[in-house]
Amino acid sequence: NAVDITNPYSHDLPIGVIAFRLLSADREIASGTILDPGSVKANDTTGMIIPVTVPYDFLLNIMKDVGRDWDIDYTWEIGLTMHIPIMGNYPP
Repeated sequence: NAVDITNPYSHDLPIGVIAFRLLSADREIASGTILDPGSVKANDTTGMIIPVTVPYDFLLNIMKDVGRDWDIDYTWEIGLTMHIPIMGNYPP
């Protein structure tokens, strides 16, 4: 699966860093950073793949939670650091 990022501008936006955290019940399950993952294409939507490794013991705890209330509560936080071009191509 990919996280879709929409760029309404007429030029590509280079992403410097993607930082992410996966939480459940206010407990951090996984986190990480991806350096220089590419650019968000101009006037388009770009899918960025964010690979996450979830610890085995957390998967066991999920099974207990599902058995208790039949849902899995989680929060997925994603932050982007972008390099914003100001002048465009110079010289033209």
